[in-house]
Amino acid sequence: MRVIAATPGALLGPARRAPVATPWVASARRWALPYLLAAVMLAPVVNPAGPGQTAVLDLLNLLALIGFALGQRRKARPVTLPLLLPLLLIAAGSLLATAGAASLGATGLTLAQDLYLYLWFVMLVSLMHERGDLKALRVAWFWTASGVALVGLIGLPRAGLTELSGLAGPRAAATLYNPNMCADYLVLSVFNALSLADQVRARWRGLSLGLLLVALMATKSNGGWVCLGLGLAVWAILRIAAGGAAAPRIAGLIAVVLATALVAGWSLWEGRSGEAWARRMVARTYLVRIEHSSDTREAIWRGLVSDLRRSPLGIGPGNSAARELAIGERLRPDSFRAKEAHSDYLAYAAERGPLGLAGLLLATAAVFVRVWRGGAALTRRSGSARRAAAIRAALLGALVATTVHSLVIEKLHFRHAWLFLAMAWTLTGAPDQPWRVVASRNGLGHAGRGTRWRGEGEPAARPAARLVTGTGA
Repeated sequence: MRVIAATPGALLGPARRAPVATPWVASARRWALPYLLAAVMLAPVVNPAGPGQTAVLDLLNLLALIGFALGQRRKARPVTLPLLLPLLLIAAGSLLATAGAASLGATGLTLAQDLYLYLWFVMLVSLMHERGDLKALRVAWFWTASGVALVGLIGLPRAGLTELSGLAGPRAAATLYNPNMCADYLVLSVFNALSLADQVRARWRGLSLGLLLVALMATKSNGGWVCLGLGLAVWAILRIAAGGAAAPRIAGLIAVVLATALVAGWSLWEGRSGEAWARRMVARTYLVRIEHSSDTREAIWRGLVSDLRRSPLGIGPGNSAARELAIGERLRPDSFRAKEAHSDYLAYAAERGPLGLAGLLLATAAVFVRVWRGGAALTRRSGSARRAAAIRAALLGALVATTVHSLVIEKLHFRHAWLFLAMAWTLTGAPDQPWRVVASRNGLGHAGRGTRWRGEGEPAARPAARLVTGTGA
């Protein structure tokens, strides 16, 4: 006799055929979670770098991609290709721009990197699909980010308030290539911590958030603070709009911060010394770098716009930094080579032409629409509308932050950015209909040949009103 736990869908009509737990699929499920956890923990560890700025994670990814590709013929669930249309537009623009590339080597390396990162993204989405609300991965990111922040602060000669906010002195990069990359990782980590409301104890989240903010200050990244502020504004609006017990606390915190700022500003203004004091404070902090950074980026962007006018289809992927500058336009004191574009959008427009930029904007819009409309999917995955609202607000805040940050840095080759994108895409996609659990033929309940499983990590289906029993093979 066999016993089938019938779902409402099974009672109303024929259920979709469930995947069969072949030995290969069972093996893939065993290594998927350890690999995903390792990817989360190794994503920010890129320094020291290997040949061609490779990292330890790249070697692990290569092995995983080979195993993943070999296993697809035996896997019941087909692989999906997210963002395929934007990818095709970007590929078309890249190929057209290659004709005018000054450095074919830089173009080939950039395209190979694009392909590698997209294939990794596809694999991540496929492996994460059956893991519910990805709590294990988000918690692993939470603790990893806290460790990265701590490493960044420990690496500084001194970590006082004056040194952290001062114009002079080293900038924290922790285990990443440079301080701007570190700031980008820390900003995403802030929103990951916010997504863990009622899943990680409040005191640990508070300590981690404080550590992340101090480390972000140590990077001296003005762009990081701007994008974090905009993302937090979106997060707060969504959390308050969702209601619940957290909404009054968030609204109260915002009111206290705004009231404090208004009172401080009024006091300084009435004392007639506020302007002079503010100027002195700005002159002592890295906020004064805004003007210098803006001038440098303006010079870079002016050169790229000029090149784009000469080559409307693009100068070739990866060729922004391969340009030779005139002696009066040098950006480096010891080299005539140009700097990278310092903007994902301008880089795509200049290097890949209008098709490449259109593909990037279309991909960005598609991710925003998916996350915005992903509330129902998040509820199914997390099993709680309140938890789903917290995750969705954090995801949208992070998307706003990362989209704004792309205006002033090139981050589409950051491994942690693609990891976050895969998590956001997976979380806001509806999981498959939970697979029916069928007892093995010998009735002992263990996983024999032909056993069918509910998707690992998916929320259990709501119990049916009755159990359907029967005899026969």
